[in-house]
Amino acid sequence: MLQTIFLWTLWFLVSIHSAQATDLSKHRVDHISHLTSDTAKAHQYYLKGLEILTTNPDDLGGKAVEAFRKANRHRPSFYWETYYWIAYFTYFKDPDALYEMDEAINIVPKKASLYAFRATIKLHWRDNLGALSDIHWALIFDAKDAKFYLQRALILKRMSLYEEAKNDCTTALALDPNYTKAYAERALLYLELGLKEAACADFKQAKALGFGWTYQMKECGMSYEE
Repeated sequence: MLQTIFLWTLWFLVSIHSAQATDLSKHRVDHISHLTSDTAKAHQYYLKGLEILTTNPDDLGGKAVEAFRKANRHRPSFYWETYYWIAYFTYFKDPDALYEMDEAINIVPKKASLYAFRATIKLHWRDNLGALSDIHWALIFDAKDAKFYLQRALILKRMSLYEEAKNDCTTALALDPNYTKAYAERALLYLELGLKEAACADFKQAKALGFGWTYQMKECGMSYEE
């Protein structure tokens, strides 16, 4: 089940980034015959990496990462997507993925989602303040994305700043009233703040929107079978 969810998420991300990459490539590469040798090779490896991601998701980034690294060697700091995908597939085990995201952000410094993903990496490596700084920049460039507020809420929660985290969940829900995970996370924060009635109301709303189960729901008299 988890593998299926991962592969679906990967396909979704690839489809989005492939479309963006194609649009950007049209501006970078008008006629392949006019490119320098290194740029042409970088473009070929870049396209090869995207093709691997879309046609062979079971590879889980292995051969795609190799292709993207070759693209970067031939034409450094050219495609932000190559650095992003390398970081995406390596950050869980390699903190050097942060350097890949630094490069991506240097290429497109106003792309909010890149700051948000670098925040994810920093949070994974327990740099809470660094993660908080990055999600702050994501919100500067896109203050209307509910996901960024929830992401900041999760960072604040890890720092035990429950009131501030709860407020960010509320902002996320104002932007997206059907944001299931924001209801569930706010419910957990309400429990941390000793507000059981409000927590139970949010848990019930989350369940109504299709949220699964968390053991804290027992405090509201809710069972797994419901």
